[in-house]
Amino acid sequence: MIYTWDGILLDPPPLVVDDLRETIGLEPCNKRRSRTHISTRFGHVVNIEDSFPEEDTTWRPDHRETPLEHSIRTKRFLTRLFDSDWHSPTPDDYVSVTSHMGTINSFLLVINHRPFTVLPGGMIPVIIRADRV
Repeated sequence: MIYTWDGILLDPPPLVVDDLRETIGLEPCNKRRSRTHISTRFGHVVNIEDSFPEEDTTWRPDHRETPLEHSIRTKRFLTRLFDSDWHSPTPDDYVSVTSHMGTINSFLLVINHRPFTVLPGGMIPVIIRADRV
């Protein structure tokens, strides 16, 4: 995210959201760092959501998150995003999400988009229109 948006003023700063992390479980690389570590290393360029736990409470060495479980997290994020935007005095026209391939695939699944391979460092522009019903 820092390399992608380098030199572009982001106001407000990007928000680190626990639900947007990569597939959880098994491999130690999928256990996220503590809130303190993230804040110390990147706090000068990002905000961290208030509900972000200090320690990783979801990673387990004996269970890899299924695509359905990952989709539940992704849908929860989208629901929160749209709910907060509906109630915002100044709704956002566009939101950019920077994440890993597993989460991008989960987004595409949740919004019923066709599968799309995103290579490391790649991007996929997806526009979602939401109407309140």
